[in-house]
Amino acid sequence: MRNGGRTSEGAASSKAALCAAAAVGGAALTMGVAYLWPQLIEEYAGVKIVVKKTGGSSSSSSSSSSSKSSSGGHDGGSNDVITPALREVIQREVDHQVYERVCAMNKAQQAAGVGKKLFPPTAILSESQRMRVLVTGGAGFVGSHLVDRLMEEGHEVIVLDNMFTGRKKNVAHWIGHPNFMLIVHDVVEPIMLEVDQIYHLACPASPPHYQYNPIKTIKTSTMGTLNMLGLAKRVRARMLLTSTSEVYGDPQIHPQPESYWGNVNPIGPRACYDEGKRVAETMMYAYHNQGKVDVRVARIFNTFGPRMHPNDGRVVR
Repeated sequence: MRNGGRTSEGAASSKAALCAAAAVGGAALTMGVAYLWPQLIEEYAGVKIVVKKTGGSSSSSSSSSSSKSSSGGHDGGSNDVITPALREVIQREVDHQVYERVCAMNKAQQAAGVGKKLFPPTAILSESQRMRVLVTGGAGFVGSHLVDRLMEEGHEVIVLDNMFTGRKKNVAHWIGHPNFMLIVHDVVEPIMLEVDQIYHLACPASPPHYQYNPIKTIKTSTMGTLNMLGLAKRVRARMLLTSTSEVYGDPQIHPQPESYWGNVNPIGPRACYDEGKRVAETMMYAYHNQGKVDVRVARIFNTFGPRMHPNDGRVVR
């Protein structure tokens, strides 16, 4: 795919295209990478992909471009193979590297107090493809990663969060982007919006947080879900509720199939969260059966990773 004899003209043109793309922002930068990925892999992302044909199949390995041999190593001859699967792997790696570079550039410019804010790369969608998506709890641990995915796909995203466990820094890299909006609001209170999809994640999920104010936790799962279902019905939006494995209570079957009804305690210390989510699921399907609302329910089990709240209580740091 790459050889030591690449012309300086090709390198110059790729660098010029990269500079032009970077000058007009993340979306154009994404397009530039998608179009010029063979050249940009070394010059921008710092990744070298070597492909060798062996017995009718191809294998690949990646390493830092700084480790390339002075002799050119792989001669880039007729044995080079770029399969669709390999192309996808390369594109994903380049996109990841570009994302990290843009975030680093943005932080450096903000620290220096100069220049226009740069955003992570996003796809460019037509009006017919681009959706306006509401994410409740979008400044939280799981919600902020969902926001990243939706933004990178090119959709408009509205984050609704009361910041009880959510943190502004989780979505700070999108603030100011024309496709992004952050609204500090409690889902217990109704809100009027026009959206195409709703991802309802709002609710504290760790025991220390949801047991801090049990009544508030119940209201978030019940009244909050009721408000979002009313919104979904009014604007005919598809709605997804993130439920929990806690709906099974103290299960006697492991792992739990969806057909398992659980072993629950409606008055225990976890009941404010467990029963709230069970009622939320009931409301989702009641609105579907009676009001024909397009609904989805995802029962999320324990999840860990970057942006997890430091006081979550389920991990030791």
